[in-house]
Amino acid sequence: MAARNSTSKFELAAPEIIEHIALYAVASKPLGPPSELAVLCLVSRRLNSVLRFKNNAHVYASTFNLKFDRSALLRRFSERWRTTRCLTSELKKRFIALKRIRSRQYNRDDLWTAYLMMLENDGKNGGQLVIWAGIEDFLQGALASRITRQPGVPPMWYTEMEGTSLIAWLLWLTASRDGVRREGLSTQTAIGNMLRPFIVAGYKHPAIFAPDSRFHLPLCPHSAFPSDFRNTPSPPKRKIVHYSHDLELAVPMITTAATLGTVLRNEIRQDSQDLPDDVGSLPRNRAEANAVGHRGATLEDVLEFHNENRIHVPERLPSLSDVHSYFNEGDENENEEEGPSQKYDQDWSRLASCYDPWLEDPPLRGPVYTPGAICGSWAGRILQPGFSSYLDLLNDSSRSTHQVPIYPQPMYLHLQEHHCLHPSEPLPISIDETSFDDILHAWLPRGLVLRRLEDHIEVYNQASESYIRYETYEPHGQAHYSQTTSESLVQGCSTNSEHNGAAILDHGTNTAALADFLESSHVDNDQEYEDTVSHRCSGIADILITGETGERHGAAWGHYSIVGRVRPWDGLVVLLRTPVDSTQARSGQWVFKGYIHDQNLVGRWRATFTRVDQIGYEGSFVLAKTQEIQ
Repeated sequence: MAARNSTSKFELAAPEIIEHIALYAVASKPLGPPSELAVLCLVSRRLNSVLRFKNNAHVYASTFNLKFDRSALLRRFSERWRTTRCLTSELKKRFIALKRIRSRQYNRDDLWTAYLMMLENDGKNGGQLVIWAGIEDFLQGALASRITRQPGVPPMWYTEMEGTSLIAWLLWLTASRDGVRREGLSTQTAIGNMLRPFIVAGYKHPAIFAPDSRFHLPLCPHSAFPSDFRNTPSPPKRKIVHYSHDLELAVPMITTAATLGTVLRNEIRQDSQDLPDDVGSLPRNRAEANAVGHRGATLEDVLEFHNENRIHVPERLPSLSDVHSYFNEGDENENEEEGPSQKYDQDWSRLASCYDPWLEDPPLRGPVYTPGAICGSWAGRILQPGFSSYLDLLNDSSRSTHQVPIYPQPMYLHLQEHHCLHPSEPLPISIDETSFDDILHAWLPRGLVLRRLEDHIEVYNQASESYIRYETYEPHGQAHYSQTTSESLVQGCSTNSEHNGAAILDHGTNTAALADFLESSHVDNDQEYEDTVSHRCSGIADILITGETGERHGAAWGHYSIVGRVRPWDGLVVLLRTPVDSTQARSGQWVFKGYIHDQNLVGRWRATFTRVDQIGYEGSFVLAKTQEIQ
């Protein structure tokens, strides 16, 4: 009797059929490494031949698309970052990192992998990190290990700042209000104490990508190291491997992550605390306050700050039960370039292109500020160190930052943007007493003269003895400006292509637009330009900001006027706050410097009564957008 053929029909199937079956098996278990492929490779020589990596890297590239998010990859990188080799290399790198995180092994390169995954997170990346790898517990362990003290050796938390910054950012990017509540009071307090030095003594650490004494960046390639750069810490650079390519990035800034993490935990503690006893004596609302001649906050104002003034917190996959439905829904739109990770596009662009103030044309240059982003109402808080104890800290560096109390102060603003449009020349940058750009006056002339008209403002230029027109930006208008201005802008973009330096302020287009531009400009589309992200001509030469506290919040917390500017190189927002109410005049002018992260404006403030070349009275702040201009 002839021997029975034991080869199954599955093994005899065409390689394409086997591939599809294997990928269905991988897709059935969204979280964790693709162990199903390894199992199938052990079934027989035939399956091993079809599915092993050396013979079929395409299957592993498709596995990457099943396991991880793609929309940020499509938006931020050119085709050569998305080849089969790139995806398979990234697949391997990520699961090596995820396994180490899951087993609580610390590796700084794994922190970079996790951080960049969260900047590209549309749900899948977060699921792998939070649910499968358990990164929240890993971060708690990493925190504990970095504050462990050894005799004569300072804790790693304060010495190995690259890892510290990445941990602080991952704590924020994987945060949820429920998750922070589950930390418990003791853990919240411990984390708050670890973040405190970067709030109180933030002047020791990077808070912006290049010194604020320079508005016009990048610098000339062969210029000497500027003297004003020496006393301003800039973020260090790090070379990593991303999608199998060598990539240089700025290390994310610890002060920003520390501020966000501190304020979030303050808000959570505030939720469980009673109001101070003395608020019972306050008038219930503004009408009662006016009737009795009361100045300052009412019970209604205190309740709003206590219960409603909240920053925007990242959203992530909430539970294991949502995994399968999310991964299945995500597969239907895997080729789309839109996704929740868009809120981190500007963070990515700053890291990838603002790490060197001399670098003229970084290949991965993307938008660092979206026109109209600052328009609207903002609510948040200032973290204000106790004045006398802060001065003691400056005079005695051996004192602990834990001896400096931090007082949260409410802050409410209503802001507008005004654009100087090409070919008009914008208002010159003012110079301070040290002969550098005047950051303590938001790069604006002292004694600024500004006229507010119906659809624009006019700012007096003392040098030319004339007024410069800045169009008021309307976020919800179809054209954003008046009809006459919009028509001029379209013509200006078509006839003034040399003004593309301002185009970084606008939204992105696809790489085909860049190819068309290069071809029409007779420039070879070679390797040098292959990675460049193209952006539409915005026609914006300069952005000014104006604003005020608003009547209701001004009556409660003080009336202030706002003027400011946006630095186009990195999207740094600088606001000068001036007291309008005579009762607040003693506090003087404060300057606020920060970046928009998602819907939060985060940064550092300082009082302006100290010389710019000295450490001033300063702290952190966070503002969250509460309402767009209608």
